[in-house]
Amino acid sequence: MAFDFPASPTNGQTVVVNGVTFSYSTAKTAWSKVGASGNFVPKDSALSTGAALVPTGLNAERPAAPTDGMVRFNTDPSSTLGDRLEVYESGLAKWLPLEYAIPVAVLPDYTVTNGEVLTGLIECANFIVPAGVTATVNFAVVVKCTGGATIDGTLSGNQLGTLGAAPYSLVPYNNTYGGPGFGLGGGSAGDGGRPYPPQASIVGSGGASGFIGGNGASAASTGTGGASGATVAIRAVDPIVVTGTISMNGGQGTIVDRTHPLVQSGPGGGSGGGVFLVSDGDVTNSGTINANGGNGESCHNGGYGGGGGGGGYVVLQSNFGTATLGTINVNGGADGFSLSSAIGSGGGGAFGGAGGDGGKAAGPPTAGSTGIASTSGAPLF
Repeated sequence: MAFDFPASPTNGQTVVVNGVTFSYSTAKTAWSKVGASGNFVPKDSALSTGAALVPTGLNAERPAAPTDGMVRFNTDPSSTLGDRLEVYESGLAKWLPLEYAIPVAVLPDYTVTNGEVLTGLIECANFIVPAGVTATVNFAVVVKCTGGATIDGTLSGNQLGTLGAAPYSLVPYNNTYGGPGFGLGGGSAGDGGRPYPPQASIVGSGGASGFIGGNGASAASTGTGGASGATVAIRAVDPIVVTGTISMNGGQGTIVDRTHPLVQSGPGGGSGGGVFLVSDGDVTNSGTINANGGNGESCHNGGYGGGGGGGGYVVLQSNFGTATLGTINVNGGADGFSLSSAIGSGGGGAFGGAGGDGGKAAGPPTAGSTGIASTSGAPLF
């Protein structure tokens, strides 16, 4: 049964609701059940349209003997996330952050098996990739742990993050151009190649945020822009430890038919993928994390090589502990080999780093830019 407390109570004022007596304390600015510990959360003075007030404090000010379902607003300055709501789960004996919607049920561990293809959302207690196990990350995989994560084996992305751009016709070749790469995350997409003589500039569009990188652009009748690397995101309450390998590299631009008689400039490479490891505890990488951009394809029978894909986006973030980046590779992909300036080539995809330009009359193709490796800035997931 719902009920309203007085809008402007005085210290020591009492009310009786369904036979239960509550007393107001101006020091705590809260109602307490007489004879019991803890505060009752009243509505604000608007009584019906405002917000409830919850206890606020640091980690050290959490209740000494919390019970299931307690909610508080944590203002501890050690959090890289800033202030946040948290709930106590007695089955786990932990305070869990609400903003990541970690399940509060007691879940089993998830142990990855050799050859497994990981997809979609995985909710578990502890996420475990044993040594000697190799598994594939399909497109984008999110793992939410009420415990921690240990990656001693290998997680490898399948380069299906974004499909390559559709081919552009080469008949007649001097009216053709390479489309731009696609941009997400911290980088801008590569400029698409232009035909000879130069036409209007074709510029890729960069994005301010994102979870998946961009594909490279095609510029050949049998070519496909490289697909971006996949993304894996792990959110845990306890520490995340990587001793194995995580590889989310972008795909290379590809000319499928090199027997084709016409000039084919190279498609651009796909961007590197994303690796986001976020924990309330420490995040430690003593293995290797790769999110390199794919190389631009070399030309066929003349033309330009494709632009390289931009490097990926890697964040190892500890909200209350220490993050150790270790060995992380987010290199941009190389540009493809060029023979002439007859036709423009495809630009590279982008994510953490900018995609390389496709070749055009104003200049040859360029490599992709280096991506991002950071201990902060992970997207919410």
